[in-house]
Amino acid sequence: MTQTGHVAALTRPQDDFCPREGCPRHLDPRKPHSARCRLLAWSERQPDQLSIPYQRHSDTSMAAAVGIEPNAMTLLRDVLLALRSWRQEGATDQEIQDALSMDPSTERPRRVDLVKRGLVKDSGRTRLTRSGRKATVWVACD
Repeated sequence: MTQTGHVAALTRPQDDFCPREGCPRHLDPRKPHSARCRLLAWSERQPDQLSIPYQRHSDTSMAAAVGIEPNAMTLLRDVLLALRSWRQEGATDQEIQDALSMDPSTERPRRVDLVKRGLVKDSGRTRLTRSGRKATVWVACD
């Protein structure tokens, strides 16, 4: 089973030593926290904060989560506005990705987050993708 984590918005770091060994701030409070340290701090987030999933065993996944965090709310909004514009017609993940020129690895987690927040739902319908497979049609909630 793959272990996943989540990155959430980090509040401004305090000017003190970091308790996490291996973080540059652990030895010198003037230095910034390491990316791994920030991810650990983000994992201890408040439930209402934005959550960025990542694979705990993968440094590249963790780095990608840190990299996307500043843009995550904008991307989340873009996906939601696109689905709202399609009203009840809705869209598949592939259609959203095409319309927004968004990578599947960027779009899908944003849509999943919107579903978890109750802003988007499964329409109960499917449409065929370019490869001929059935895909769920997603709609914005009223």
